[in-house]
Amino acid sequence: MLVAFGESSIRSVEELADRATDDLDGWSERKNGKNIGHAASLNGVEISRKQYESIIISACIRAGWIKESA
Repeated sequence: MLVAFGESSIRSVEELADRATDDLDGWSERKNGKNIGHAASLNGVEISRKQYESIIISACIRAGWIKESA
């Protein structure tokens, strides 16, 4: 996973904390009646959206942006 982060220009905890789940996992949208898929920056890393969310929250805590709840 660290290699995938580096290849996606995520090289610090702050850069990871600044990402949205959709950035890492990809997303789709409906435009002009068609579904358009947007690639994830971590293509090939097989983890769930919940795991991505947890990784981002952990990075926010480590970066000092939010406090860990008791």
